[in-house]
Amino acid sequence: MRPAAIHVVGIAALLLVFGPWTAVAQEEEGGGRDLEDILKDVVRDAVEDQGSSNLGRVARVSVVRRAASVVDLSVDVEGISDPGRVTLRVEVFDSEYRTLPGFESSHGPIPAGDGSVAVSVVYGAVEDVQSVGLKVGLVDTETQRMFSRRKAALPWEWGGGTGGGASAGLSTLSSRGSGDQPSRQPVVVSIEPSRVGDTPAMEIPTIVGVRVAQQPTPMAQGPPTGGTSAAPGVLGTATKVQPTVVDLYSAAARATWTSDAGRLTFGGETGDTRGYVRALGDAKLNDGQVHHKVLQTHPAFKDNGRIAGAFAVTVPKGATAVSAGGGFLPNVTRSDGVKVVVKIGRTAAESTAVVSKMVRPADGIVKIAGAIPAEMQGKDVILTLEVQAGPTSTQDWFVWVEPAIR
Repeated sequence: MRPAAIHVVGIAALLLVFGPWTAVAQEEEGGGRDLEDILKDVVRDAVEDQGSSNLGRVARVSVVRRAASVVDLSVDVEGISDPGRVTLRVEVFDSEYRTLPGFESSHGPIPAGDGSVAVSVVYGAVEDVQSVGLKVGLVDTETQRMFSRRKAALPWEWGGGTGGGASAGLSTLSSRGSGDQPSRQPVVVSIEPSRVGDTPAMEIPTIVGVRVAQQPTPMAQGPPTGGTSAAPGVLGTATKVQPTVVDLYSAAARATWTSDAGRLTFGGETGDTRGYVRALGDAKLNDGQVHHKVLQTHPAFKDNGRIAGAFAVTVPKGATAVSAGGGFLPNVTRSDGVKVVVKIGRTAAESTAVVSKMVRPADGIVKIAGAIPAEMQGKDVILTLEVQAGPTSTQDWFVWVEPAIR
């Protein structure tokens, strides 16, 4: 049987099984996105042409850590022939298999051949949203085409608002209805896509807890004041709004991290003696409080060891300082403290220190702040966050809290 015929038969079989469920769900919930449309989207995405095999493929996606508005992933890639030509893109989808807006992603360097890439997904919109999964794809930067993808289940309630809501957490996928609103279960989709370059074949989607979520009832739009119909509006020229804050926590996965032992991978293991950097999201620190956007940077495991992250950023014209909280993870008793250095310059070689500060566990969470030279405002710069161990590096579990250019 030809692949196209297999696709049609597969969709028909799924509709035969789940068609009655669709009718029941729509009758109970007042209508929603038809399950037939959802399944068509699932299958269409699963059998989409996977592109040129010589660029590589996404082999596996693992969720490493979840916080209120940040999820960290580990993405295994294989056969990457030209790391400079490819990038990773993340799309988060809801129970109706629709891409959710408001998400941004960043990732560490993509290796040649086989390897792992640390990816951070950040939600920046105002409203809370619930996801059931995400898709990570390799994109050809020359054509902007996603040619290899892999999905992972991600039942998660993302907190909206500045920095994300603190109430977000693991979704139980239980009914959330109240009053006269019917309860509903999301559609959880798991798909194993074809290898890059393989002949597209019917992929079998697994549908768990199938119900079609209720669509909100559109609000009636009354006529404008005066009771007359308004003429179509004329769109003016859009004005690009320049950001006034650079979130270094969200940009950390794209920074270049090094230690005395050489280049480091973002999202390293805690036992790596070369040093490591990890995005912890929300974390309880040595002052007993839970802080947001916590970035851990441990210097190389040696006397006077160091770790540094170089960020290639554009300083907003109104920004005057780089600032962060600084401290340690809980239960640090043997660290002799670290020296924190922040440098900025048009190039790494021309950078000058704007912060040089000793921080010890007994200090709690301290303020780290340095003035940005006026000539750097509105310019492309290299900003470096550096941590230097003292006579020993024992328990130098140093963290940056909400580092940013403001």
